[in-house]
Amino acid sequence: MTPHPLAFHLDVITSGTVLGARPTDGPDQVTAVLGTDFAENSLDGHGMWRDYGMAEFFWQRESPDHPGVGHHLTLQVHRLSSLCSWRRNIQRSLLCSHRQN
Repeated sequence: MTPHPLAFHLDVITSGTVLGARPTDGPDQVTAVLGTDFAENSLDGHGMWRDYGMAEFFWQRESPDHPGVGHHLTLQVHRLSSLCSWRRNIQRSLLCSHRQN
């Protein structure tokens, strides 16, 4: 991910990809770009999506045994503030820990 969450979102908007992963890419292609840290969801066996935190990718498939065909991706902009807050807390914690040593 880019160093700043807002820069990440702007890159997705301007490029139409998430770090190079396109909405039409299959699940394996997206995983090759974004890694294996995701939550996988399916409601009816014909639709599946993976939640990578700041972005979610969606696929349609004939059945759970068939590979998915890329349908769309969504950005979870509402998670931006919690990511910034989480990052600040981690930085504060590391700074305090460093000062104690």
